[in-house]
Amino acid sequence: MYLKIGKETGSNIRIFHMKNKEKPDAALHFREIRLFTETVMNTAKGYRFVKENNRTSSFSEYPFLIGMFQTDIRMRPELKEVNANRIKNMKKSCRCIDGIVLEPNDVFSFNRVVGERSEARGYLKGPVIVGGELTHSSGGGVCQISTTLFNCALHSGLKVLEKHNHSIDIWGDQRFIALGLDAIVVFGRRDLKFKNDLPFRIAISMQVSEDERKVICKIASERETQRKIIVLSHIIKKIPPEPINRKIDVNSYRIINGWLVETKRYTEDAKGKKLTYFKRERYTPECKRIR
Repeated sequence: MYLKIGKETGSNIRIFHMKNKEKPDAALHFREIRLFTETVMNTAKGYRFVKENNRTSSFSEYPFLIGMFQTDIRMRPELKEVNANRIKNMKKSCRCIDGIVLEPNDVFSFNRVVGERSEARGYLKGPVIVGGELTHSSGGGVCQISTTLFNCALHSGLKVLEKHNHSIDIWGDQRFIALGLDAIVVFGRRDLKFKNDLPFRIAISMQVSEDERKVICKIASERETQRKIIVLSHIIKKIPPEPINRKIDVNSYRIINGWLVETKRYTEDAKGKKLTYFKRERYTPECKRIR
């Protein structure tokens, strides 16, 4: 007997009985256990997730823009044909998010709304970072969508419940977002969750503009919020990799600095100014032989 979680959203738990000598794939079974554990934890926390069919096609009911954020789509020559794949993946995930409506106290989960980014669901191989290495896997590029959405939610003043940074600053100065503001998602392992803690409904607009080469996210509400949002992110410390022998050829090594970064958000309204988000994150340094 083994556990089986609904493969697209992780919301359905099923139990299968195996025949004698039949063994599930170890990696797949481990993933199912992760999904089951997350489902139990979410239930224990009392999260009420947004209904995926609760959508709007007209934002006229939500006339007040409470947050907007956009990121540039950088065409990276070293990725070659994978550039087109990652943009297609971005568009596909955007369609899952665009128009979603959150009732008061609803929780948005990226993994539940977008689902698994697998080839079986139409996602193509794009760039992903696995174990500090840049490789290609189905759904690559979607982290730019989760990052843009996270920043929009942050600037909207919404309560952030879960957010993870990349393990390594692999792009360096060519990164598309400042350190501490990236938000990775890995189905069954890393999620982006935020809550509508406003007393009225909000709606999300999520678009990819190929002409402008931008990912654009907007969050609008039924009523005006009457508050000011201030987001501050800064590097606390640079973490160089362990010293290497000066006699070796440094061109044979990939050297990436690590960082300790702190992000804060202040919300200011008629009652005053208060800290409503704080996160300290670490990026691992690396010195690895490449040839």
